Amino acid sequence: MQNINTSEQLMAAIQKLELEQQEKGILLKVEAVEAIEKFNPLNLLTNVLEDSTASPVIIDKMLKSAFQIFSEYITGKVSGGEQSNMFRKILGTLLKSGLTSIRTNNMETFKSISQYIYLNVFKKQD
Repeated sequence: MQNINTSEQLMAAIQKLELEQQEKGILLKVEAVEAIEKFNPLNLLTNVLEDSTASPVIIDKMLKSAFQIFSEYITGKVSGGEQSNMFRKILGTLLKSGLTSIRTNNMETFKSISQYIYLNVFKKQD
């Protein structure tokens, strides 16, 4: 910094330092908002999902798991739980084996669906 000899130079230097301080304060606020957004739970979850869907293999496993959860839910609703009659339990068991058979017999369909999802939904647009 240069030597200040007059009060005008002192006032100019003070104004210059105040402007620099305001600019740095604004930059600090912007960085704080960005940091808060980065650690927002929704953004963290979004980043985890984007990272986890990085390959068709993971999407295929997610799709199989979703189908399994769906089939368990449907068969649970059909069978009626512990206090249902024998007919509903048998129907639930048949439905469960049918859904399992559909999943195992159509593995290529699941793979093609997962590849489609990977290429058209989860792949980042360049």
